[in-house]
Amino acid sequence: MKNLQIELRKRPPHTRRSMKMNPWRASLLVATLQLVLLAAAGAQTINATITADNAYRFAYGTASGITSFFANVENTTAGQIFACGNGPEIYPNLPYVANGYLYIVAYSDKSSTQGVLAQFVSGSKTSYTGSSAWEVYATGMDFNPGSGGPSVAVINSQIAIANAGTGGGGSSHGWVGLTGGPTGAGYVGKLAIGEDNSSAAGDFQQVCPSAIGPAAKWMWYNPSGVTDPFSGFVAGEFLIFRLPFSEVVNPRRVIVNKDISNPTGQTATGVDILIAGHHSQINDIFHGTTPNFTVVPIGPNDLLRWSGGSIPPGAVVHVGFNLPEQSVDILGVFMTNNGVNIGCAHQCNSNLHLYGFGGNITYTNSVSACESKPLYVGNITVQYFENELDLALMNPSSVLSPIHVDRVGIPPVLVNPGDSATVSIPPAPRGGNWALLRYTVSASPTLAGPGNTEDFVQFPAPVPAATGSCASSTTALCLNGGRFKVEVAWKDFSGNSGVGQAVPLTADTGYFWFFGLENVELVIKVLDGTSLNQHWWVFYGALSTVEYKITVTDTVTGLQKTYLNPSGNLGSVADTSAFPK
Repeated sequence: MKNLQIELRKRPPHTRRSMKMNPWRASLLVATLQLVLLAAAGAQTINATITADNAYRFAYGTASGITSFFANVENTTAGQIFACGNGPEIYPNLPYVANGYLYIVAYSDKSSTQGVLAQFVSGSKTSYTGSSAWEVYATGMDFNPGSGGPSVAVINSQIAIANAGTGGGGSSHGWVGLTGGPTGAGYVGKLAIGEDNSSAAGDFQQVCPSAIGPAAKWMWYNPSGVTDPFSGFVAGEFLIFRLPFSEVVNPRRVIVNKDISNPTGQTATGVDILIAGHHSQINDIFHGTTPNFTVVPIGPNDLLRWSGGSIPPGAVVHVGFNLPEQSVDILGVFMTNNGVNIGCAHQCNSNLHLYGFGGNITYTNSVSACESKPLYVGNITVQYFENELDLALMNPSSVLSPIHVDRVGIPPVLVNPGDSATVSIPPAPRGGNWALLRYTVSASPTLAGPGNTEDFVQFPAPVPAATGSCASSTTALCLNGGRFKVEVAWKDFSGNSGVGQAVPLTADTGYFWFFGLENVELVIKVLDGTSLNQHWWVFYGALSTVEYKITVTDTVTGLQKTYLNPSGNLGSVADTSAFPK
């Protein structure tokens, strides 16, 4: 269980500033309200920390536009940009979106300095603004702090123009990077990368170093070779920066385990696996009954050698390895005796060795370095887990607790030497962040053996893009990738009525105000609890005793649920069975 404390804080009337989430406060807003939340953790999530001189909106979505976004942040003092406790905003636990983009929409007061600075943490990987993967589109449209910035509709219309490369005068024409855009296509300017966050020696003060690391670099747009685009007015703003999600998540890993039945008729002392290319790091080696492991360069390839065991004829040896890379091509699997090849184990490569899959598994009989014979693949099972499994658990004897299992009920598939065969796999379930594929490779059409190989391949399951159709507005919150639409109607003690004004905070959380934008009345959150009880959860906490009705719509299924708070009641709700999976 996780306790999230929410605090409401009213700013002095002479300041104008969006509410912030920062590394020093779990709170958002001066009366406190506690909501007890139970959240399912994702395997590939991102924590973003951002600041800007002066204003920005953070969002994410697809190449076509933003689908999830947060409240505008308009900084009016140096402390709001740079200081610990009052400066950078943190956006926690963002979901990884396959083929998606992170967006920062920025504009400034066109005085003194301007720029954006950010870092993104996913597991052990930290990424920053200033890398060559960033792109920017200068819209040529002008906004100032205090304006509230461009609407989501305007932002998405400008993203469409940037994608088409049809921007008009004052714009960059389309997306430009460090070296600009395509030569001769009318693109203007380039992405500007400035000083890092290691000191206060340049245009900018150092941003709170415990919030954003020293390697982060300020970014802006340079329209025409300006010496310092971070100081003084250089272009009509707003600007749209974007970065692919794939640049910030932990590198996907190739994780392979094999249970190999010794088919040689002799006692083996080890196993050799020949893989294409040379690899600087091979992790999490599973030794099993072969305690010694070495990597032996063989020409252009690497030989992974397990030795020091005793594997009688027909006995099973269990070996495994993990490469922090995007692909591996297995060229041969050999049984050995004191380093001498005494026979081959059956092996079919799959596209799961090649950075995940897209709904199909393709098996290829291409392991010509050891044997060339017809092989059969069968007993195909895909198990889904919330978290990554240890290599030692990837074997037939382990008792596992997957959240979902797909068994592919087809006869063994024949794969002749040099040929491939494709098998369709159902989509990954929600919460199934890691997929473990198990299959048998045999020379027998009935998989009877002898000499079968049981392969276990683990990989991060792709997260599908949101399919919800929620259209956000001033009175509607769109949560969890646009799947859920939340609206509120209220009636005060005098009988006056109206609708709540919606403000998004994170991908799954927002709030409503009824009588004034600085008077928050209701905070609401929709969580994906499907990995725990096959339901989506709705939590809300009230800061008002007026009568109101909350309507939550699942735009994928059309189901709708309402929550009524009677007049005079100060209510909070935790509905952990709100919507079925």
